[in-house]
Amino acid sequence: MIEICVLASGSRGNCIYINDGDKGFLIDAGLSKREFLKRFREKNLFGKPVNAIFITHEHSDHVKGAGSISNFFGCPVLSNELTAGEISRDLGNITELNIYKNGEETKIGGFRIISFPIPHDAADPVGYDVRHKHGKVCIATDVGYPSALIKEKLKGSNAVIVEANHEKELVFNGSRPWEVKQRIVGRKGHLSNSDLAELLAEVADEKLQIVFLAHLSRDHNIPEKAAKLVKRALSRRTSGRINVVLTWQDKPTAIYRISDMGELSSGEDKPFPV
Repeated sequence: MIEICVLASGSRGNCIYINDGDKGFLIDAGLSKREFLKRFREKNLFGKPVNAIFITHEHSDHVKGAGSISNFFGCPVLSNELTAGEISRDLGNITELNIYKNGEETKIGGFRIISFPIPHDAADPVGYDVRHKHGKVCIATDVGYPSALIKEKLKGSNAVIVEANHEKELVFNGSRPWEVKQRIVGRKGHLSNSDLAELLAEVADEKLQIVFLAHLSRDHNIPEKAAKLVKRALSRRTSGRINVVLTWQDKPTAIYRISDMGELSSGEDKPFPV
């Protein structure tokens, strides 16, 4: 089976752990090594494999711990060329920095990890399509708008980790400068709750078991409202029971397992079943 734990998600740090018991890897490392290890131990994950760190883009909330965590586990950091150029000077003397081309397949044990471009204000930001005999996981966070490629990648997933950043009304009624508001809602900014609901209503199918709502804004979102909106959209699309799970900036989620026998939660979270 595949285990998934979102250790952090938000503007102050992002980190996702995925493993199958034999091999494991991180998507982003935006926590300090100390905080990462604290959360890793808290979820009883310490001792499980970390064989690679995949980077989505160069913003500090996605990479600030990549060098020290890479050295701790003796594992490589992987990114595309433009992102590598942005982060290489900040990683320090790491074990290894591997560069891939977008769309190439990287194998980590039984996993096949494929990056794909996403619209965001970074050098060459990507999402990840993670394939395994036990299922498919798709990660698309920090997304300005739901491109045709993102829609195609999300289809057929058993688990998706996708952005539900904000309520547009809360953004425009907030106190931030106008240019910041424009960036948030722009085509290289962040995905709103309503945009995500429409996206999932279009692409969800009977394979989908669990949706993680990621990168929820502290100032411009109401997490429970986001979950209910997504629940309604999914109920119109599928007849199965899909868990909608909130992710957090200051604490990890439970560990969720997907397998060919269906999805199970091993933790204390109370997901929102459809």
